[in-house]
Order: sequence, then C-alpha cells, then structure tokens
Amino acid sequence: MYMTWGRENGDPQWGPISTFEGMNTRLRNAYVRIANSLQGSVCPVGSAWRYVRDNYPTINLYAGDGSHPSLEGSYLAACTFYAAVFRKSPIGASFTSGLPSSVVAELQYAASITVLDSLETWNLRPLSEHTQANFSFSVNNETVDFSNESTKALNYYWDFGDSGTSIQENPSHVYSSNGTFTVELVAESPCDLDTITFEITIDAVVGISENEESTIKLCRLNDSRFRIDGEFTDFEILNTQGQIIDANRSASEFNLSGMDNGIYFCKIILGKKRIMIKFPFFSN
Repeated sequence: MYMTWGRENGDPQWGPISTFEGMNTRLRNAYVRIANSLQGSVCPVGSAWRYVRDNYPTINLYAGDGSHPSLEGSYLAACTFYAAVFRKSPIGASFTSGLPSSVVAELQYAASITVLDSLETWNLRPLSEHTQANFSFSVNNETVDFSNESTKALNYYWDFGDSGTSIQENPSHVYSSNGTFTVELVAESPCDLDTITFEITIDAVVGISENEESTIKLCRLNDSRFRIDGEFTDFEILNTQGQIIDANRSASEFNLSGMDNGIYFCKIILGKKRIMIKFPFFSN
C-alpha cells in the first residue's frame, strides 16, 4: 500500500481533515487498517512526509498546488520505497536528482528512520519470513477449537499429535484420551512455508469404567448401522478432525451409509459426563 500524505494545508471542506496533521493522520490510519485486513504491507510515505515537516520544515515537499510532490517530495517517496521494498537504509545512496547534498542526507534519513524503526507496524517482515504460521486455541473438555492466525498463507496442514490431521483453516478436534499433545501447524504460501508447534494438555476425557462398560455399549447392527445400548442423555458422531457428522441418527441408533471408511468417535453424554468411544467403520 502506497501511503500518501496530507495536503499542505489539509482539506477545508471537512473539519477532521482541515489541517495537514488531521488529514495525514486519517490517511495513515486508513492505509494501516486496509493493509492489516488484506495481510498486506505499507510503504509509509505519508509518515516520512510528516517526519520531514516536523524536523526539517525548510524543505518544501509540495508542488505549487499544495498537493502534488515537489522534486524533494518525489525523492523522499523514492527513498521510502527503497527502504520498504529492500528493508535497507537508503542513507548513502549516490543518486541525488540534483538536490543539495544536505537536503539529500535529511530526506534519506527521514525515510530510513520512518520505515526501519517500525517494520512490524508496516507489516514489513524480513523477506525470508514472508509467510508466518501462528494459531491460538480454546479447550472445552476434550474438544479443542483452533483459530488460525497465520500471515500470507493459502494452505494449512495440521497434526494434532494423536494421529489426527486436518487441512481446514480453522479446525476443531476431539481428543479421545488425556495427555499432553504437540500440535503442529504448517502454513504454506506460493513463496514459502512456516511451521509452529504448541503443546496442549487434555485432562477431561472420561474413559469407560467397568460399571459403565457393562451398561454402555456400541453395537454394530449391519454394514453401516450402529446402536448404543444403555442409559445416556445424548450422543454425537465425530470424525478424526473433530467435526460432528450427519449420521442419520435416531434416539439410540445411527447410520454411516455413504461415509468414508476410517476411524470415527462416538461421544456419549451422560449428564455432565462425556464418554468417547473410538471405533472403525469399513463399508463393504
């Protein structure tokens, strides 16, 4: 995003931008907000403009209309773009465009300090870190909801640490046992990829005790139909990615006809208690 600058005396048609400072601040905030929403970067020419006006007021950055840039203004913009694109200081660049050396030095310094002192503000991460993997999560009993906070990625690969995987952007996952699991996210873009891991501790999964095992049973009726025997409140069928699936269910039976072969989970609810039964489904 090419952050432009406020007019020399603002825009008198509207109070909030009727001065340079007011107009420049509105432009600055808008460019940063749009860039953040698009995971884009900002070349902060407008902020460099303000630095020059505050610190080198004798340098005239404007053409006669008080809006377009003078030669000095164009040179400042070029130096700012150099710093933003290459993440390098323009100080010492030999090209001067015929400007006095003292003015060139001040404009180069203004561009350098504006960009390089605030790389995170402008989303100008090092070129080697174009894509960044990151996520947060919330744990609710045995279910973990993941919020993908990666930057500039298009594809996502999750490993939940218990043989479960997903390629969804924001998956949920149900763990069938207690323990500490290392969750890995690989975020990939056309430029590169990045990997991040977090450890998640699950201590809410309730196994089937001997007494419960005698009263709660999962029975297979035929190729795709199952029945839960025993007293319970409710149940859900989930895949290995923690998604509740449409199992064509009734009060105590469900049917996986048409579902992919693989491992599934039956989450049985007994009041405040949860029982997870892991079972294979292979249709003939």
